[in-house]
Amino acid sequence: MHIEQKQQFSSDVFSYNEINRDEVEEIMYWREHPRLQGFMSNLFYKKDGIGVPYIASPLKLTVDDLLELKKQVINKSLPKFFWLV
Repeated sequence: MHIEQKQQFSSDVFSYNEINRDEVEEIMYWREHPRLQGFMSNLFYKKDGIGVPYIASPLKLTVDDLLELKKQVINKSLPKFFWLV
């Protein structure tokens, strides 16, 4: 699964599964979800992402990443995130 923001200053974020080089399947979409955005941004930098999270380079999610997200949702421990205007 990959996470990608379509534009630099957009708050629309898409997740998709890459079926093959020419075909993708959209899985999820979110807009202005600060805690989910915080989790994904932290994960992007943890995986040595450079620049603005998943704009130029999508974030690849593993099963472990999704299990950690689930754990943080259940424990209500997702990080806060603030957009700069």
